[in-house]
Amino acid sequence: MKCGNCGAFQADTTLPFCAQCGKPVAPPEADGRIRTPGRAPSAGTYVHGKSAVFAGLLSILPGVGQFYNGDVKKGAVMLISFLVALMLAAPTGGLFGFVAFLIIVWAVIDAFRVARGRAPLW
Repeated sequence: MKCGNCGAFQADTTLPFCAQCGKPVAPPEADGRIRTPGRAPSAGTYVHGKSAVFAGLLSILPGVGQFYNGDVKKGAVMLISFLVALMLAAPTGGLFGFVAFLIIVWAVIDAFRVARGRAPLW
């Protein structure tokens, strides 16, 4: 384990303090990457305990799988951009329909990766 204060490597992980500087050392499960209820997600926050398949299926409507994962900002961006692409697809032709399809693919892959803990929340 690495000390967050001085950066020294801790060979004895049972000590609650750093052997180099003496400051308290957080246990590995409290390193800030695990999302806890009631805490707003920040950059680098990962999700655990979500079904990746369910998140991917929900993302067939872009943004819904991200909402399920707790990634509200990304879900809102995906949903709004998908709806705009759909509205522009009808009068202009196929280009925006293809863009809407690409947003669906992006949403499904992203929701799956975030639910598996392979990509952080926004």
